[in-house]
Amino acid sequence: MNLESLKYICVEGPIGVGKTTFVKKLAERLQFQVLLEEPEKNIFLKDFYSDPKGYRLKVQLAFLLERSKHLAFLLKRGQEATGVISDFGFFKDIIFSDLNLDARERDLYLELRSMLIGQAPSPDLVIYLEGSDTSLSKRINNRGADFEVSMTDGYVFRLAARYQSFFEEYNSSPVVRINTDRLNLANCESDLELVIERIRKS
Repeated sequence: MNLESLKYICVEGPIGVGKTTFVKKLAERLQFQVLLEEPEKNIFLKDFYSDPKGYRLKVQLAFLLERSKHLAFLLKRGQEATGVISDFGFFKDIIFSDLNLDARERDLYLELRSMLIGQAPSPDLVIYLEGSDTSLSKRINNRGADFEVSMTDGYVFRLAARYQSFFEEYNSSPVVRINTDRLNLANCESDLELVIERIRKS
């Protein structure tokens, strides 16, 4: 696969799997524009991890508004020669709404989602990073992000299971799955090279 010829690459996976670090390194290698989710800017996220029921819809709506800005950026960049690589997919909102919202909230959310980002393009390639529960928990604890302090292992593990289920059915884009348990994509260049070579050969 000629990665340089692609216009839009998405890297996805559960919290703690290393998406953002990998995106930055791959973007540098490919000379792509980076589009980051930046969850720490969501003003409800820390409260959600402490009180999921009280903040679940608020946190989803805040992410949705940011996603609409991401979409505007992506559509504008669509005419540029340089490709874009993101550390999220627009489909992730469905994964999180399935996990976090009750039936009525989800119906409302999906209606708003359809209006705001329903026309989001599918990526030319999805790189799905996955990892064991143990590795995800360890990485989250090691990075010590303030807004993740109240997040429980149980939530992380349920989310990872949702991702697995989602990608068993996903067929809107080509997907390359990478297990990160034995990889250090942040600090080991040989691991990074190994992953890039695997993606090119897919």
